Amino acid sequence: MRIKELRTLTLEDIQRTFAHKVFYTGDVLIVRKIKEEIALSSDPIMLECMLLVCCSRGTLRFNINHSEYTIKGDEYAILLPGTVISPITPATKQSSDVYILAFSTSIFQRTLHNKSEVWQMIQALRNNPIIFIGRERNISITHYNNLLRSVIARKDSYYKNETVNHIFSALLCDILSSMKQYLANSLNEPSKAEVQSYVLFERFMRLVVADGGVHRSVAFYANELCCTPTSLNKHISLLSGKTPNKIIHSIAIECIKEYLKNSSMSIKEIAEELQFPNPSFFGTYVKRHLGMTPMQYREMFD
Repeated sequence: MRIKELRTLTLEDIQRTFAHKVFYTGDVLIVRKIKEEIALSSDPIMLECMLLVCCSRGTLRFNINHSEYTIKGDEYAILLPGTVISPITPATKQSSDVYILAFSTSIFQRTLHNKSEVWQMIQALRNNPIIFIGRERNISITHYNNLLRSVIARKDSYYKNETVNHIFSALLCDILSSMKQYLANSLNEPSKAEVQSYVLFERFMRLVVADGGVHRSVAFYANELCCTPTSLNKHISLLSGKTPNKIIHSIAIECIKEYLKNSSMSIKEIAEELQFPNPSFFGTYVKRHLGMTPMQYREMFD
């Protein structure tokens, strides 16, 4: 029986995690300033909402789709559904002030009425999740944040949720405007192939995460998605910049690490659970990806 698999994160999950620090309208969730590690999860998770993370003081470090990023003042991370992220931690011993705004894809689409524009922004954010805002625009965005918190603090507002949603849409437009200027040369009309790639990528990521590291071949997922391995490779690489094979093995290794750290199962039992031919093959696979044997990795946490 499997233990913890790579789990998904919804707006409701974030609301429960920061119950005493959030305001939630159903479309927009605002987390007040956080100084400690952002404990969305102790392990990698896949987003089912959009996430805006900013750091007004200090520097943050985290992995986005298995690549490491840092953000500091005047930078924002905008993360899309289907993105796999690791715990968000301060990059230095200096304390950090962090703000999180989580929001639904529907408010993102309502804010950008032009479907072509939505696609352009999604494509750009997949390739460039970190946006440099600049000092002047960051001051403007800080005003939006202060206004949001002022509205949230009121006790006599009959249309508080609606007001928050509209202010947030204005804030989002300001950020995306900066992003459009910053990435002007990379925002193009989507081709038919790019639209197909986006749809296939979303389905592919959900399948890989749900599988929990059992199936590690491109052919398996191509069959599940009713396409050829060559086609899957082309579409996933076009959108994500990574091959399906690299994504599959990255997520499989995260699942294996979870078993080795947090289960009492033997190496042989884990190998059987994840359908490796034998423990020797499993050991070779782990050493190739982690640079150590399964037992050596497990002993790091004993």
